[in-house]
Amino acid sequence: MGHPTFAEFVQKEDVVSFHDSFPYFEEAVKSDSAVDVFATYDSFSVHLLASLEGFGFCKEGEGGAFVQNGRIEIGGELPCNTSGGMLSESYMQSWNHQPELVRQLRGGLGQRQVQGAEVAQYVHDVAGKCKSIVYTKGG
Repeated sequence: MGHPTFAEFVQKEDVVSFHDSFPYFEEAVKSDSAVDVFATYDSFSVHLLASLEGFGFCKEGEGGAFVQNGRIEIGGELPCNTSGGMLSESYMQSWNHQPELVRQLRGGLGQRQVQGAEVAQYVHDVAGKCKSIVYTKGG
């Protein structure tokens, strides 16, 4: 028996629902504090800062200060790229972030687990084209 496809993995009823977030972003994420775990395409470190600024987690130009003092670590205010991101896990055009966010919502990741995670956001920005997916924990 093989592994499930990505679509099969995220479509299980007990996992998450997901959607392209721009039309639904305000509904799904009422405030920056509503996102429990965040992941972004990070082929360069600056992508994380630009994503945090672009989605309003901090003001433009303040991304560097925002990520200081453990704010984006596990247990911080907004854990980011919890599997290590592309710079330390694997450079797969950011595909690894998708199952990581689903796993965060499912739970059971040990030391890497974001406790109580119910909303996860992914941002992909390449060549000036930005996409975001908001995953929510299924009921």
